Amino acid sequence: MVKRSEEGFWNSGDATKTNLGHKPRYKEGYFPVSPMDHHQDIRSEMVRTLQKVGITIEVHHHEVGTGGQAEIDMRFGELTAMADNVLKYKYIVKNVAKQRGKTVTMMPKPLFMDNGTGMHVHQSLWKGGKNLFFDAKDSYALISETARHYIGGILTHALALCAFIAPTTNSYRRLVPGYEAPINLAYSKRNRSACIRIPMYSKSEKAKRIEFRCPDPSANPYYAFSAMLMAGLDGIEKKIEPPAPLDKNIYDLEPEEQAKIKGVAGSLEEALDNLEKDHAFLLKGNVFTQDVIDTWIDYKRTNEVDAIFLNGNALTFQILSVKRNQNIPPRIRFRYVNGWLETDLTQCQDWLRSTGDERKLAQHSDRFLALPTCIKNSEHRSGTDSRKQNDEVNLSSV
Repeated sequence: MVKRSEEGFWNSGDATKTNLGHKPRYKEGYFPVSPMDHHQDIRSEMVRTLQKVGITIEVHHHEVGTGGQAEIDMRFGELTAMADNVLKYKYIVKNVAKQRGKTVTMMPKPLFMDNGTGMHVHQSLWKGGKNLFFDAKDSYALISETARHYIGGILTHALALCAFIAPTTNSYRRLVPGYEAPINLAYSKRNRSACIRIPMYSKSEKAKRIEFRCPDPSANPYYAFSAMLMAGLDGIEKKIEPPAPLDKNIYDLEPEEQAKIKGVAGSLEEALDNLEKDHAFLLKGNVFTQDVIDTWIDYKRTNEVDAIFLNGNALTFQILSVKRNQNIPPRIRFRYVNGWLETDLTQCQDWLRSTGDERKLAQHSDRFLALPTCIKNSEHRSGTDSRKQNDEVNLSSV
């Protein structure tokens, strides 16, 4: 994704600079050639640089999103080596872009109404030069019983895994219906909305693998890859059979049938809650330790979940500016005073208490005590704010 992208569809008709058109529309960028693809040359330079440091690249091309969304695929390797390569990959593509006056982002969902960015992880287990996931006699997708149980482990622990593989609040802007996002806890050899896909490009033993599509590039690869492996191994150890494969178009199913399909976590908070309940499989062999799990959950809740919950954003202010002064009983009332968005501590605590979530109340009470009179947003202190001082707004009307 590139800053002020020359191919960003939002720049169509921009008369402030030379505008030669050829801008892919939202969700229509897969995959064009030049001149619609503006970034063949910069991707090629990224690939050459990655190859210079020993990373084998199999393919690169434009992706679905406008604004320069791209895919560069690395060849498979062992777990730790691949985690190392992910960090090298991020460093190199960002710096090559900077040299060209561009900016690369690894945000899972940088653009509203366009496809997000995933980090699909292809996985297989090998022993003695043999692929343990391959079975030439399997009638469905040439996968072995070991592979099925590995899939069963991933699906069983998927909600807890989300805390490591989709570890930001922005991750859950991506995991929504309508953008090819893998939101359904199912596996399939062709359905891209299922969270696990079995590629069928080749019948070769060497090519047989599963593709877990939920992870995104905001993940720490060392944690994410290790957590996925531990979930899969737990499935093998316990012989967990996954549900039957789902090859139908999930969005065309009848509501009763669709309701039977479980989904991934809907928020980072939900993912952390599930990790808190389901992490025994990660502790086997001291791969993860209890203090690592506890620290991760605490840090994410305090610095990301609570921070987003307590702070306004541009859309919040837009909604509030339209909805203010409506005659709806207040749940929490805010008012603008000297450019700050102020609220009352007691009202906020009462509202949290009314939700019945004592843990959330305890967490957020500490936050309100630290900032007892206001939720601050420095970008909203400018003199251009057209709101009158002491205008009240009603959050419950949103």
